[in-house]
Amino acid sequence: MRELAERAAVTPSMDRVTGIDPTQTPAPDRGGQPGGGQVSSPDRNPSGSGVASTHGRGSWRSLVISMVVMSLIVFAVVALMPRPMPRERVTVDVRRAADQIRSDPTWPVALVETGDGWHPTLVRHAADSKGVLTWRVGYHRRPDDDRYVVLSQARPGDLTGQGVLDAWLERETLRSEAQDGVEIAGRRWHRRSASIEGGAGERVRRSLTTDAGADGLVTVLSGEVDENTLMTFAAALRAPESAQASPMSR
Repeated sequence: MRELAERAAVTPSMDRVTGIDPTQTPAPDRGGQPGGGQVSSPDRNPSGSGVASTHGRGSWRSLVISMVVMSLIVFAVVALMPRPMPRERVTVDVRRAADQIRSDPTWPVALVETGDGWHPTLVRHAADSKGVLTWRVGYHRRPDDDRYVVLSQARPGDLTGQGVLDAWLERETLRSEAQDGVEIAGRRWHRRSASIEGGAGERVRRSLTTDAGADGLVTVLSGEVDENTLMTFAAALRAPESAQASPMSR
């Protein structure tokens, strides 16, 4: 018995070795974790996808709003920018040029008196590509200047020879074919038309031609206009008044 008592005094208590206080009540087991420690609650959104999704929707909405605002600003700036007004083509003094040409009695050139609806923008008295001396006046429509009619005249003496007259008419009318005739203001005219292909599609160039009449000149009226416009030009064709007697207002 004495030996057992000595052995018990030497061996420390198991409670002291394990560090367990026998006076404390052990905590209940929670989730089967060792030591009964508190278990942290799981993260409900470990990836943070909810926050990222909301942030993405906000970014796209802001981008769309910014684009709309910028578009409105650009539209307002463009709308307020000054635009150049369309400029009318310069009117040439065709009467004065006609007076100079008519000083030669073999050149009784004519003009078209159409009022303010049309105005002359080109006048030329020179040989064409084949050497035929030609009087040429170009008229533009007001105010758009989108339609154009050309008056061409040549002396019969410059058109003599085999095929010279026909070749000149083809050049002035863009190789158009002769059609039926029509009488305008007591003078016989021949209709012609030619198709023109371009970027804007097929267009038609119409012409009226007449032989040398009382004025002694072969005359062509041509342009990408309707037939009534050409007939109006033919009816308004006459010898010009003197530039000194009837000065141009422009």
